[in-house]
Amino acid sequence: MLHGNFFVEKTGNPQIRYERFQKVKEKDPGVKLFLNDYGVINSGAMTQAYVHQAEEFLANGAPVDAIEAQGHFKSRPDPVLLKSRLDLLATAGLPIWVTEMTVAELDELERAAGYEDALRVAFSHPAVEGILLWSSFGIANFGDPLTAIASGDNVELNEAGRRWRQLVFTDWRTNLSLQHGTTMLAGQEFDLRGFHGNYEVKVRFHGQVAATKTFSLTPGDGPMVVDIDMPNDVIVG
Repeated sequence: MLHGNFFVEKTGNPQIRYERFQKVKEKDPGVKLFLNDYGVINSGAMTQAYVHQAEEFLANGAPVDAIEAQGHFKSRPDPVLLKSRLDLLATAGLPIWVTEMTVAELDELERAAGYEDALRVAFSHPAVEGILLWSSFGIANFGDPLTAIASGDNVELNEAGRRWRQLVFTDWRTNLSLQHGTTMLAGQEFDLRGFHGNYEVKVRFHGQVAATKTFSLTPGDGPMVVDIDMPNDVIVG
């Protein structure tokens, strides 16, 4: 809508954009409604305008839950500039989703570095709640080889894809094996920091799982204490 006013022009109703959000929310109160536009993080030309648009929708009663920023980068992005644009978008007071992320570079290593830079900046930003990649497979009739994270007839991950996999499945996951905690009257205590998400803790005694506990870490929770009760025949300490 930064790039046109189709519905306003066709209906002659200046409120049509806000009313569409309201009608959808009336029909499905649980649905999450987003604004989505391009040219707001890969370029700074329209970033402030997007903030104003989000504020305008909210001021006119549109139940906007978050804003999406398409992330089509025509070359390796500058992490400092990307962060500054996300900072500006965050002033709208809404969660941000970075969508359609692509980094176009002919050199595979430069492309991989670009994806890693963009992913790290977005993941670490407190206002960003999600990141979606675009169709990034460099095979015939499906995707642009300049943005591909996988390529070849077998669609195998290239260096950019391997960087993505390393971040998502290793660097941004908490997988710990703890053996020596602080001895307390009630048993052993372990302090750790973890990424947001769902956890399963397994306590092993003589190589066998003696107790299992699941819990979740969600944004805004703050410090959490998780107590794990052990069977009566297991002494920990």
